Amino acid sequence: MRKSLWNPVVSAASPVPGTGVFVPGGARLLTYATGMLPTPSESVIFRRLETGAVVYDSAAEVYYGLNDVGATIWELLGDASLTSDRLIDRLGSKYPDADGELLRADCDALIASLVGYGLLRLAATTA
Repeated sequence: MRKSLWNPVVSAASPVPGTGVFVPGGARLLTYATGMLPTPSESVIFRRLETGAVVYDSAAEVYYGLNDVGATIWELLGDASLTSDRLIDRLGSKYPDADGELLRADCDALIASLVGYGLLRLAATTA
């Protein structure tokens, strides 16, 4: 049985409309047209805890719990120049026993879920 690297605790009415993200349990994940990863929304509060972290957006009334790996992903997403490949490389360095494919799949799922709940924002594209 595949063990996920993150374990969300989500309390929200529904994902943010128009994101094209179906989570949890959906198979459709985001593709990042700009090549850059989403970054934390400005209205979100992040608090690191001993065994993970909590992310809270009072405007959207969304609370999201992260384990240690999920918290590390969130912290790395604060770097606006980070690409998907660099994120996976940095996580692989921190968690060398983690399978690379599992790490990528779980990162994609977590990021899609966080975008779906409005906790991460996609970079604006220019025409």
